[in-house]
Amino acid sequence: MAHYSISDLEQLSGVKAHTIRIWEQRYNLLKPSRTTTNIRTYSETDLRRLLNVATLCARGHRISQVVRLSEEECQTAALAFCNEVKPADSARLNALLGAALDLDEPRLHRQFDEAISEMGTEETMLRLGYPLLQRLGYRGRKAR
Repeated sequence: MAHYSISDLEQLSGVKAHTIRIWEQRYNLLKPSRTTTNIRTYSETDLRRLLNVATLCARGHRISQVVRLSEEECQTAALAFCNEVKPADSARLNALLGAALDLDEPRLHRQFDEAISEMGTEETMLRLGYPLLQRLGYRGRKAR
């Protein structure tokens, strides 16, 4: 199971580390473990939760309302947005999926770098990164 630092979460979600800490304290959004030196480490579940919440907040939902949703409700609502992939993003998303399934890390990095330079980090994660993770997650459930 992967562990992420707060800077990893910031980079993957587009949510500033300061905001993540506030949401963690104020809304008990994430439950990081701590190293012996008291550094937060986050699980894949934490990352998934943050991506769902970030997607909903970026689409105009208030954090105070989003945190009241169950895990399933939050994921369903976020998926609804992710399923609205714009036609222009569809080809790029399919290319990312192909690179991920081929385990071609250099190609995957190159495609993400191009998208980030065009759209910025937050838009790339919302429009491509999160839908990619959802599709890969779906394939993983299907393969079991």
